[in-house]
Amino acid sequence: MKEILIIEDSTADAKAAVRALKKAGVKNPVRLIDHGTRAMRYLEAVAAPPTVVFFDVKLPGHSGFELLDYVREDPKFNGTLRIVFSSLDDIRTIKDAYAHGAHSFLVKPVSEGEIVALVKAFAGYWVMKDGAAERSLA
Repeated sequence: MKEILIIEDSTADAKAAVRALKKAGVKNPVRLIDHGTRAMRYLEAVAAPPTVVFFDVKLPGHSGFELLDYVREDPKFNGTLRIVFSSLDDIRTIKDAYAHGAHSFLVKPVSEGEIVALVKAFAGYWVMKDGAAERSLA
């Protein structure tokens, strides 16, 4: 079963996202990385790319947009769902996220309801407890 990667420098926001995913019924393992440069090193070295990556925009080291560009341009991530979640909610940031390759954009703090809706919208990327979405690219 492929992992979900959360790149987020706020421990509270990262843990909230993990809790929301679990409450939504997602069973995939989750990896947390709290620094843009460490995230870049991980993405460059990973043999089995994650099924989903959540990117914060403002990170120490490499920005979320730089990481998005890397993932968008590397063919090994072609099947990876790219989600930006940020406290920046201006139209420019949202447009930039999509221009850099995001598939979805969530404004922090992200509610459990938003995560549930996201899981339903992209059902094929998760392994669900009730077997509803079995694709997960495992």
